[in-house]
Formats: sequence, C-alpha cells, structure tokens
Amino acid sequence: MKRKIRQIILLSILIVCVLGLAGCGKKVADEEKIKQDLDVVLNNGYLSEGEKIDSIVVEKRQTEKKQKIDVVWCKIITSDETVSYEKEAVVTYGLYDKDGWIFDDVSVNDEDEWILTPLQGVSEDDVAEVLQGQTVMIDGESWYIENNIDKINIITQDTSLEQKQDKITADVSILSDVLIAHGEVQMTFKFDKKWDVESYEITTPFESAYQPDKQLIISEQDFISIITENPVLFMENTEEQQKINVSEAEIINFVIDDNLVSDMGLANTYNCSFDLNKKGASFEVEVVIPYRYYMESGWERGEISYPIVSVKAVDFSILEGAWEGQMSELDVSNYTMQMAEWEVSEIEDDGKMTMTINIPKENRSCIMVGYIDCNNLGISLDFSEWIKKPARSASIYKPKIQGILDVDNGTIKCIDQTYTNTFEMTKKDD
Repeated sequence: MKRKIRQIILLSILIVCVLGLAGCGKKVADEEKIKQDLDVVLNNGYLSEGEKIDSIVVEKRQTEKKQKIDVVWCKIITSDETVSYEKEAVVTYGLYDKDGWIFDDVSVNDEDEWILTPLQGVSEDDVAEVLQGQTVMIDGESWYIENNIDKINIITQDTSLEQKQDKITADVSILSDVLIAHGEVQMTFKFDKKWDVESYEITTPFESAYQPDKQLIISEQDFISIITENPVLFMENTEEQQKINVSEAEIINFVIDDNLVSDMGLANTYNCSFDLNKKGASFEVEVVIPYRYYMESGWERGEISYPIVSVKAVDFSILEGAWEGQMSELDVSNYTMQMAEWEVSEIEDDGKMTMTINIPKENRSCIMVGYIDCNNLGISLDFSEWIKKPARSASIYKPKIQGILDVDNGTIKCIDQTYTNTFEMTKKDD
C-alpha cells in the first residue's frame, strides 16, 4: 500500500515530464511512444534497485475518442541479476482539447501475480539462508548456526533454469568464539518466486580447529614444568596419603595421551601420563591439566589433578639395612619419644619382611615380622619375639608398627597412633 502511494506521488510528478514528450497532435500514442512513456515512469518508482526493463509488448488497446480515453494493455519483462519478472501493465491516456492525447496513468498488476523465472542458479547467499537456524554436530556438541557462517564455497552445481531446479555441494565454514569448523553440505532447490530448499544433508562431517589467533600454544616441557609445581597426591583421602614433590629428573616417558576440546572450544583439557621415579619406588601417573578461554584475558589454566597414581615397582634394597629415629616407648601409658634403632634384615619378593627393634635407653629389643604393601607402600609389622626382654614385662606392651614408606622424604613414619607406636625413622646411611 505504501509503495502504491509513493508510486502515485511519483506518477503525478512524472506526468509533467511525459507532457513534454506528448507533442501537440490529436493522434493516439503509437507503440513507440507508449514504450517511451512506460520507460520513463517505470524507471522512477516502479522498479526495485538493480532491476531494469528488458522489453515492453503492447498486447491490446481500447480507444474511446468520445469518452476521450485510450487504454493500452502491455506485457513488461524486467530483470535484475538473478531473476526475470513478467508483469502486466495497463496504461491510460486522456484526450485534451489543447494538448491532444496525454499520458494519464499506469497500473501494474500485484507482485504475487508476476511470473518469475530464474536467470542463474543458487548462490552462496541462498545456501547461507538455508543454514541459518540449523543445528549441526561438531566434536560431539550441537552448534547452532546464527550469523556465525565464516565462508561458503559452492564446489559443484547442477542447475536447470528451464525446470527451475538446482543441486549444489558446498564447503561451509562455521565459527565459534575460538574455533573454525569445516564441512560439506548437499542441497537441492526448487524455484518458486525464489530458490526454496527441498532437501539438505551433511555429506562430510564438520571438523574443527582453533582459529589462528585463538590457539593454545603449549609444549610438553611446559606440562612437565607445571607438574613440578604441583605435588602428586598418592593414595589421596586415605590413611596412606602422601604428597610427593616431583623434579624434572624424576619424570620419564612423558606422553600427551589425549586432548579433549569441549564447550565449542572454550574448554581444552590435556590428559597426560608419565613414570615417576622416586627413591624407594616408581609410580605410573596420569595427570589432567585443564584450560579455559576467556574473551577478556585469553587462556587460563585451571586446577590440575592426578586421577591415577599407582605403584609401578618398589625397590626393596632401600628398606634393607639400619634405620634410626624417634619412637614412643613400648609402654603405651607413656608416649615419650626416645631413640630407636631398626634393622631390616630380610625382605622377600612378595614384600614379607623381618626386622629388629632396639631401644638402647631401655636395653630391650625384639623381632618384628610383617610386610610392605606394594600397592600403597603401607608397612605393617607385628611382634614376634623378644631378643632382650624388658625387666618390667607386666607393664610393657608388645610393639606394633603401622606406617608408610614416605618416598618424598625417604623415611618410614607412622600413620595410626591409636593402637601402634609413634615413630619416624630415617635410613642410617642416608
């Protein structure tokens, strides 16, 4: 309606221009004059931007000289770069005593009555319009396409303008905040006023990579440095828990096992593994090092974790020999710490061990037997027999050792003071 009003206003202005072309004769406008008049009028308000007149054909006319009116029916073909439009126009002339036959009015049929014919096949813009609002799976996540198409390149195209059909295969690039994903789609179109998609499928799954300026640049050496700053927790949340500091020299066979990208690239998690060689034991360690991208600050590292820390091997030779340190008295009624001497005399392949405890101040000693648990480095020893029996035997409880091999400090220390002796022992030759 607004367009019609605008056209009427423009028409009133243009009639003045047409009057100059009308001449002074009393003859009705010939076909050439009609085309000239329509060309002037249509090019000033009736055509869209980029649309031009290709042809004007007079189909019929009805002249009523007594009523001083001449009506001409025309078929007009216009086009832009992509579509040809066939329209119907009714041109009206009026007969004036002084000026003769003068252009009065033109009426073009409604847009939904035009016959449209494509002049070219589907464009990248048509493909983009189809993709808007679609959801595609990338890296196991749903990406919603909304004004984040980076580029579309039509690879193959089979266009039939006569049948108004088109089939294309296109390479599509989609952006997230940090990723760019590439995939191929295939679409078939049918033209009805415009190119409408009939079918759509992803023929090559989308695969993503980080945008060049959003990449997380980190090396294996960087990971190793991070690990040395974050002690390994062995047997976490148990009595046998140990915090093990790590040096670069103690890390071997470091491998980046997996790199998990999620949240459309904003989360980047590295799963790594390595062997940790400590004095007394070696470990197999898995470490998780997470990163997250923030638009304001870029990549930031989160808290690392060690989901798996398991003993690979125990060096029994470290345990064998003399140990010294502080140990509570064997009398449980008196927990005063005093000097103690241990001698680990035998360790079998399965971890069974035998040792003697000597308390010089009390001049008593005994034999202890038990084992070291190669899974958690726990040491459990029970009284076997006295070597030098205490004089006050009635008040002396038989000792019980419950501790761990602390690989970080090279000590054996107690873990349960409720029913066992308290102690911390260090190898003498250390």
